Parts: sequence; structure tokens; C-alpha cells
Amino acid sequence: MKEKSNYAELLKDPRWIKRRNEILTRDKNTCQFCGCQNRYLHVHHKRYIKGLKPWEYDDDDLITLCERCHDCETEMNSLVYDDYKELRDTFKEKGLSMTL
Repeated sequence: MKEKSNYAELLKDPRWIKRRNEILTRDKNTCQFCGCQNRYLHVHHKRYIKGLKPWEYDDDDLITLCERCHDCETEMNSLVYDDYKELRDTFKEKGLSMTL
């Protein structure tokens, strides 16, 4: 739980606020999935890289999503990650490696 609380604090950092505003402006304050402009907008990280702060990501790693699309994207990513963990554990139990 501490990790989430630390991340929430990082999103209050002026560097993230500035970076968020840059991405919102780039995307014309429009959800890049559904085109909505009248819901709360999130700047979504398409991927996470260990050690990077939220504002240190390249433009290509950030996208503007409305609250509804952000929730869907987050849920989908969570399901994919859960499937990955299950597959990884199955490989591990059988003494197999997931690397090529």
C-alpha cells in the first residue's frame, strides 16, 4: 500500500503537473480513445519503466484518456498482467523459462 501512496504523492509534484498539462495540450484536451472532451481527463502511462518518475516519460509513453476510457484501459491492463503472472507461475512450477 505504501507504494501507491508514494505514487499519489508524485502526482502532486509540480514537474508532473507541468508534464500532464503539456500532454493535455498536445492532445487538445480530448480523450484519444473516444474523443470525449467533457469528462475528467487523465494522462495515462502506456507502460511503466522501473526507476522513472511520472514526468520523466517520453511523449510516446503518455496519452490523454477520459475517466471512463482510463478505467477500461487500467482494468484491461490489470487482467493481462494477472494472466501473465498465472502463466509465469505455471512455467516456474514446471521448471520452464519464459525467455527465448
